[in-house]
Amino acid sequence: MNKLFCAIFISIFGFASLAISGEVKLMGKKIKKFDESKWNKNLSARSNACKLTDKLKAKLIASSPYSVDDVTIDNCIYTWYISNKKYIFKARQVKQRSIASTEVPVETEEELAPNKTDKLNKKENIQSFSAILYSGVSSLASTDKTSGTSEKAVSSLGYGIGVVWSHLWTKRVSFFAIGTLKKFDFKTSSARSLSEASSTQSYIGTGLNIKLGDRFTLTPGLGMGESLILNSDGGTQLSIDKISIPTISLGTKVKLYKFKSGFSFDLNLRGGILFPTSQKGYKSEQGQYYNLSIGSNYDLNGKNLFINTGITNRELEVGDAKQISKDLGISVGVGWSF
Repeated sequence: MNKLFCAIFISIFGFASLAISGEVKLMGKKIKKFDESKWNKNLSARSNACKLTDKLKAKLIASSPYSVDDVTIDNCIYTWYISNKKYIFKARQVKQRSIASTEVPVETEEELAPNKTDKLNKKENIQSFSAILYSGVSSLASTDKTSGTSEKAVSSLGYGIGVVWSHLWTKRVSFFAIGTLKKFDFKTSSARSLSEASSTQSYIGTGLNIKLGDRFTLTPGLGMGESLILNSDGGTQLSIDKISIPTISLGTKVKLYKFKSGFSFDLNLRGGILFPTSQKGYKSEQGQYYNLSIGSNYDLNGKNLFINTGITNRELEVGDAKQISKDLGISVGVGWSF
């Protein structure tokens, strides 16, 4: 079979000025009859085999005789993900005046040179940690369902921090845990005074990142978060209280555009349910919230820099009042893979 493959390849591409030579390896196990004829054909027609465009990736996956999950490239090393296994192909351009043998050697991981093993280990990162800084403003509105009277409080510029840890389960599914803490100082424009105007707001939760393709990611999650409540004593005093509410949510991340440099733009949309609860003398009904944000990311070989701008809206009925809170803020952070 190898001799037949060589003869076909030579007859088609014998007069090409540029050709692709490579070697294929399977992590920890030998490959049996890994046919690369169509892959080599697609790569040989390119002027630069070390750049993987979305169009070429789709072409490689479609022309493969195997069920391919994904194809990635790092330092001219192509990685094919087939049935939860990694197939490695080192592509390099060589000027040829005569055709060399296109025999494809098969080796195990133990036979790799140390420098090649180091490059491959970069693809084995299964955990990541991100640190986030937040700055933004928040508004609280409370409307009495019986009388229709309403009160409103608006914060000055607040701040916060957040951390995210994730663990890769499969090529397309990862588990994450997140924790955030924000602080706001509120004031009211009405004649009524506001006591306890400074308040913190926290959230802790877990979820999954499920890749549905190169551009779409689904993110179901659940957690426990604090909701701020603008409360009136019926007189001249207003106060801000908070209750902890369990939540369940579903989000999606859409990669709008990715540059070859590693810089990309993303759109994030998340909606969730605030479950009924009773605590601290408050009884809340089922509520809902949504978050819409747009951001950019820059991938630096294991380090990820990102910035997001978004708005969050929460609606909740507590006692006889309808509570609506809105946050508008910006988050910047850095993530590490290991």
